[in-house]
Amino acid sequence: YGADWGDNLVNPHNVNIAQGFREPAQFALRSGSATDTRDTYGTYAKAMDAYGQFPGGGFAGDENARPGHGDPRQGFETCGIV
Repeated sequence: YGADWGDNLVNPHNVNIAQGFREPAQFALRSGSATDTRDTYGTYAKAMDAYGQFPGGGFAGDENARPGHGDPRQGFETCGIV
């Protein structure tokens, strides 16, 4: 049992966001619910809106994503994109 990533950013850790936003879509494979799939898109959009567009398609967050620090000058933890 995991955290509820359904259209929600559970915590600011870069890797948790990168792995967590996909959880509702994975659950949708079992539930068959289109809402679960849409929640993944909503959570991804929230991460990108809050933490900006990092070069290469990621979001700004060297260890933790920090509100107000979403510009491209921020870092990105490698394991958050792998």
